[in-house]
Amino acid sequence: MSDADIEAYYKAHPDEFNVTQEKYRLAQILIAAPASDSPAQVDAAKHKAEDVRAQILKGKDFGDLARQYSDDDSKTKGGELGEFDPNDLNDAVAAGVKNVKVGDVSPVVRTKYGFHIIKVEAHQVPGGMALNEVKGAIRQKLQADRSKQDFEKWIDQDLVKEHYVETSE
Repeated sequence: MSDADIEAYYKAHPDEFNVTQEKYRLAQILIAAPASDSPAQVDAAKHKAEDVRAQILKGKDFGDLARQYSDDDSKTKGGELGEFDPNDLNDAVAAGVKNVKVGDVSPVVRTKYGFHIIKVEAHQVPGGMALNEVKGAIRQKLQADRSKQDFEKWIDQDLVKEHYVETSE
């Protein structure tokens, strides 16, 4: 697909690239520290969370660290939590990710469950999406459409002419 084809599709279908509702796609590492923990246990959990965050900032893989350290069920999926409307987030988590860029991690966030390190994997803001954000998706869609058309053409023009094909019409 040429860039001109992609740009033409983008311009012809603006409604497909308009975000109407803000969404976050998040992953987390939770170091548990329930209310029943002693102050020393809470301090140790906070220190552990800060250490894990430091490893992330040094380039260690977030998913690997989630599988290794997280006390949350999401650890089996590398910390993946899914998509959230900002209003559905815990207040502390929402405040923690508010100014975090996509691909980055939050500071350590304290909730009643413990200490969270949140990775912002995607953040959709209401409005039109830029062409460079959707170029890859448009390319895949156009290639899939062209492949389907080429396959149907091959069946109709080549395969049917060269072989006896019985249809149930």
